[in-house]
Amino acid sequence: MVGAALALIAGCTDSAAPRDAIWRVPLLLAPYVSAGGSGSAGASTIGIDNAHIVVRTGAGTVVLDTVVLFPADRDELRLKAAVPVRGASEVFTARIRLRSDTLVLFDGSETREARLWSAAPPIFEIALSYVGPGSTAVRVELPGPEIPIRVNETVQLNALVLDARGTPLNDVPIIWSSSDRDVATVSATGLVTAGVRQGAVTITAQLFSGLGANTDVIVAPPASLRISRR
Repeated sequence: MVGAALALIAGCTDSAAPRDAIWRVPLLLAPYVSAGGSGSAGASTIGIDNAHIVVRTGAGTVVLDTVVLFPADRDELRLKAAVPVRGASEVFTARIRLRSDTLVLFDGSETREARLWSAAPPIFEIALSYVGPGSTAVRVELPGPEIPIRVNETVQLNALVLDARGTPLNDVPIIWSSSDRDVATVSATGLVTAGVRQGAVTITAQLFSGLGANTDVIVAPPASLRISRR
């Protein structure tokens, strides 16, 4: 789950004319999902680069419809827009879709009442659910439970993503992470590279939905070369 907050803040220039009130809408989004511990928040085959925001009144009238682009060098973006409120209060529904180009990855909506003269502005806490490729997955499998590897060697891990019927799902974005990058690192495609220090490390393959699987990689010393005399 990814959280996004949409806040409607009252700003009326004429207290005797609430019909002319303008509500300013600041929006704060964190577009990338991090598995944590991998040091590579963008380590996936797909990235969120824009958000589509639509705000409607209780009658269904669209008062805000905009797309916010996310620069590659930022992971947060604040949007401010003006939304008209008719009367002393009005019900709004805010919907946010986080996308990669036009592909919707996360979607969520929230309905709240905005009161013009309330002491504090209403805040739309919108929980965004993953709806992109692999959203129907119920299980992720990795080889294991232990995978032996030697110092400075590599091993390719492939995650098997299954739906409720046990059918494999293809082209599912996966976030790979390592519990100890000094022992072994893992690339965005699941390639594990052992470091120079031996030990055990946990490799995690996580979907944007939060579903994931772990496997342990055991890094052993390099093989020794023995020369026998005859």
